[in-house]
Amino acid sequence: MVERQSIERFKNSGLEPLRQKYTFSKFNQYNEKTKKLYDKAQDFLKNEDKKDWFFIGGQVGSGKSHLCTAICLQLLKTKRLKFMEWVKESVTLKSMVLDELNYTKELGKLLYTDVLYIDDFFKGGTNKADLRLAFELINYRYNNDLITIISSEKSINEILEIDEAIGSRIYEISYNFNLDIEKDEELNYRLKERG
Repeated sequence: MVERQSIERFKNSGLEPLRQKYTFSKFNQYNEKTKKLYDKAQDFLKNEDKKDWFFIGGQVGSGKSHLCTAICLQLLKTKRLKFMEWVKESVTLKSMVLDELNYTKELGKLLYTDVLYIDDFFKGGTNKADLRLAFELINYRYNNDLITIISSEKSINEILEIDEAIGSRIYEISYNFNLDIEKDEELNYRLKERG
């Protein structure tokens, strides 16, 4: 029964396409910086206070989504989890805003899950509707101590500049697990891998 529940949680998470590719064992720790990122992700899983969030922002191709997915795959063994691709799902949710019943239903899937993983947070723009949706998600999860994992091409300081209310909540609750990766093409593993 426990195994069946774990499989069901996995199917409902949205991580199916990534499960083979983005594991801890497949993360390439090719320098000191990537080793630190890997160690911090491992520390997050060992953390007794599961009220902390995990935030990783910055350089494209540096393994942010890989590490967040690897964390989520471990958490899925015992918790309900929802994967949110910000670009795709924010557009879908914003298009439903006038259909209150469906908007509430779809938003609820992200608000009430044990763990929410938001990938590419704020990619594609930050208009008024994006900020409203982001605040709704972040504020609810912040107020209810629900584990949230966020990857973004933006640093925490860039998010603070976009919206201080959103950024300061993320900063406060992910303080122990807040990783900003400086912009440095050398850290883009996709470019490194292909020469």
